[in-house]
Amino acid sequence: MSTEPSDVIIRKARPEDYDDLMEMGDVYGGKDYLICHYHSYFDDPAIYPLVAEIDGKAVGYYMNHIIDNGRTLIKRAGRVHPKYRGKGTFHLLSEALDKYRKEFFPGVGYEVFGTTNRADRAAKEFKDKGFVELIRKRILNMTVRLNELQGLDNQVPTVTKMTYDDIRLLFANDEAVNRLIPQRVLFNWFLGYRIVESNIKYIHDDNAFVLASTSSTSSQPVPVEDRHLHNFTPEAINQIDILSCAHKHVGVLGLSYQIDIYTADGFDKSMIKAHLIKHYNDFSNSTKEDGVTMVSFNSNVNEELVIASLKELGIVDFIPGMESHKIFYERKL
Repeated sequence: MSTEPSDVIIRKARPEDYDDLMEMGDVYGGKDYLICHYHSYFDDPAIYPLVAEIDGKAVGYYMNHIIDNGRTLIKRAGRVHPKYRGKGTFHLLSEALDKYRKEFFPGVGYEVFGTTNRADRAAKEFKDKGFVELIRKRILNMTVRLNELQGLDNQVPTVTKMTYDDIRLLFANDEAVNRLIPQRVLFNWFLGYRIVESNIKYIHDDNAFVLASTSSTSSQPVPVEDRHLHNFTPEAINQIDILSCAHKHVGVLGLSYQIDIYTADGFDKSMIKAHLIKHYNDFSNSTKEDGVTMVSFNSNVNEELVIASLKELGIVDFIPGMESHKIFYERKL
């Protein structure tokens, strides 16, 4: 069947398009987030989702997501039904998103995206379009079997979940941010967020949270009157040497659990395992089925240390054929 671009209607996505779009299946190797997050995107004014419709059926999807206080655009979750690929449908979706951004968000100054090392073959194309690679992080893709998890009953009181206000304190502390996140971009779950308060909602919600630890034993406890807002004092924020961010959603392979680790120079290496214990306790409390985990970390974390820590927790099987790195690109508009 031949379909010309003139046969394609580009329009705003609707909740009832879900079944058509899900017929395409998972497009991210078992970790596709659109399956479970599709309907929630209609509630976010920063997201503008489009579909390509042919003969009354939604056969393509792409969305704009404006972040960083309106400074940055991410185009996300793009896909076209296999039957309609190679016919210009995706290009039409992308053009329509660009038109919407120029008309309604003229102040956006940057476009960013996350990809994997599989896209390295297109690096020249990205460069020709003005994109620059800013971050490249190692990522381990592994299977998690609930009945094989072990060592999760070890107490790790020095790894603490950050509250919204803790993260706000961290973002306001340039010294701490520069030690932990020198690029000043949290590259979590293939999405890059600048260190601004409006982005906290993306790393601190029902499906995402941040853990932190410090090797210091001298921090003062949080005053009783502040404990409903903070788990960290401003002094302790400045002593954090490991952050680990979690994001979870259900996909076709079960619970998909992403962990992104950030470390300061001289961090306590024994605390990597402590962070992982906290995360996989959360994993086991979040599902009754097996799933997958993606663990990403910056260059001053030894890969063998992470693999050994995972092995001690019963996570040993790599998912074959998956990416080895994730990459963050940016361009000025």
